[in-house]
Amino acid sequence: MCLPLLFRESINNWVVVNETDVTAHPVLRISSQDNPLKPIMVDVCINGKIISSAQTSIALGLDALISAIYLWNFEYNPLCRKTFRFYSEVACGFPSAKALPPSVQSLVNSLTSTEP
Repeated sequence: MCLPLLFRESINNWVVVNETDVTAHPVLRISSQDNPLKPIMVDVCINGKIISSAQTSIALGLDALISAIYLWNFEYNPLCRKTFRFYSEVACGFPSAKALPPSVQSLVNSLTSTEP
């Protein structure tokens, strides 16, 4: 959830909480609950329509969002390009013909470094 902050991108372009999505780009909508011990309801939405919904964790919701963008070839929000590239190519291992942006590659290098 904090990855957009590392790339100086807005989390609001990626995840919304208790709001109706009205953008043309897929987002993860999280419905909060009174009981924090129960799984939360997460929806993958585009143009205000739910394309996937589950009572699960935010991490699995993000996986569903990335998978939906990749599988159905949706346009991701260009304002969160670095976040999408990291999740899709590094975390999920989806292939890309383009090199990673320098800031994304720098984070990958930091995470995979064996130096203390």
